[in-house]
Amino acid sequence: KNHVYGLFAIKKHGFKEVWAVESEIDALYLWSMGIPAIAFGGASINEVQKKIILNTGIESLIIATDNDVVGHRFANVLKNEFGGIFNCSRISFPEGVKDVNEMTPEQLKQAIKTSENFIKFYV
Repeated sequence: KNHVYGLFAIKKHGFKEVWAVESEIDALYLWSMGIPAIAFGGASINEVQKKIILNTGIESLIIATDNDVVGHRFANVLKNEFGGIFNCSRISFPEGVKDVNEMTPEQLKQAIKTSENFIKFYV
């Protein structure tokens, strides 16, 4: 509950732009594509996780939670927790794709190019 998957590598290598996902498998997929990512192990965050994330040096958080009701709700939680601290963006999913590990490398590259400022995406 108090662990954030991938955070050790983020701190060790000093990554400033990090993708946030729900599951470890999504984070592993992103890492395999050369994209630094953290996973929460679900669609929630607690105060301990928030505190350790704030102490990493991250500047930009690309929110790539699942493309479903729960994932969108969690994306809003992350925006509310980190929006004034980090530059937060939300990726756009291709039609019919539920999460990042279902995306082809080409779709992932397109999602990176078309990610939008979170505020514009949700307001």
